[in-house]
Amino acid sequence: DYESDDFDEDDDDLFGLDDSGDLEDDFDEQSTLSLAYSAFQKSPPLTKIYLTSSFLATLIGYVQNQKTHEYPSYFLLDWKHTLQKFQFWRPITAFLNFGPLGLGWLMTAHFVWTYMSTLERLNHNQPYEFWYMIFFGCTSMVMGYTFLNISPRFLGHNL
Repeated sequence: DYESDDFDEDDDDLFGLDDSGDLEDDFDEQSTLSLAYSAFQKSPPLTKIYLTSSFLATLIGYVQNQKTHEYPSYFLLDWKHTLQKFQFWRPITAFLNFGPLGLGWLMTAHFVWTYMSTLERLNHNQPYEFWYMIFFGCTSMVMGYTFLNISPRFLGHNL
């Protein structure tokens, strides 16, 4: 009564329970840190540079300001220091501030990593368009914050 045509050999993996695979692959234990590192290595170059720079600048503030762990003031945008003392890094490093090193910084960095890498990958055929977009956004915010007299403390959150 049971016909062999009713049972197809391909139905064995109907629920994704293919037991022909290696059990070692299914239970391979990788740490969260190693998974994050491998994902970071696959990130586009500008995203890597931006996040690494932000982490290093924030780490400098964390180490130098043991009590407050604030972002270093010599990285913040201050036109007086920029123009009179020739500290031309300030308009650039102001965008690296995501706040103090902690859970908030990690969440902001993850958000930036996700969306910045996605935008950078979308423009992989014409990467200069992504660079123009970032340059335009930075320039617009620096000018807008300056003319509207808004504190440029957290430009990194808004980029």
